[in-house]
Formats: sequence, structure tokens, C-alpha cells
Amino acid sequence: MKNGMLIGLLSVTSSVCLANSWDIKGVSVEDVLVYRDNGYNVMTVDFSSESPANTGCTPTDEHKIASTWGSNPFGSLQQSMMSVLLSAQAQGLAVDLMVNTSNCSTGGQWDTYISPTGLGIELKGVRISSD
Repeated sequence: MKNGMLIGLLSVTSSVCLANSWDIKGVSVEDVLVYRDNGYNVMTVDFSSESPANTGCTPTDEHKIASTWGSNPFGSLQQSMMSVLLSAQAQGLAVDLMVNTSNCSTGGQWDTYISPTGLGIELKGVRISSD
């Protein structure tokens, strides 16, 4: 019984971890938006790339955006991501974005980029690109 529970727990943990990946690579940071709207704190990175995003998330693929959002105040992770994004933008360095491929915001209340609406794919991490 214990082995079955352990295997089940490992399966759930693995599937959760697999949703986060460095799918967006070598992009330039064009703009970083930080704001509060509809009861949520939002940070959106607007990026440019020579190749299409191809994430399957329409707002990201159309507008080249990724966002992090939540009703709680931004913590150290979001503040650190903001720092890396702004530093990369100021220095003209490319970044890789870790995104949650299973979370795509397409809500109509998020209309900063008009149509299609939404915040795009969920941003989970950022690093200066080594490419």
C-alpha cells in the first residue's frame, strides 16, 4: 500500500513539474508592464523574437507576451523576475522564459493588447540567455 501511494505521489509531482519548461528562448524584452487590475497584481513581459512563439496560447502566440498574476502581493520571486527582465532590457541581452504550458489566460477582462484578449501563458521564471 505504501509503495502504491508513493508512486501515485511521484506521478502527480512529476506531471505538475512537467508543465513548467523553458519553452521561450533567446527573446528580447521589449516592455515590462506591472499593474493591479480586477483584484490581481499583474506583470507582463512583451518580447520579440525572429521565430514564432508556438505555445498554443493565443495571446502569447499573437502578441508575444507572458504574464504572472495573482491576488497576493508580489513576492521575492516576482520581484526577482522583474529585476532580471528590466536588467536584460537595459543591457540589450536576450532572455529565456520558463512558462507553465498548462496555464493560458484568455480572459476578456485583460484587454491591454485588444484582441485576442488575455494575459497569455503563465510566466514562471526568467534567465539571461546563454545563446
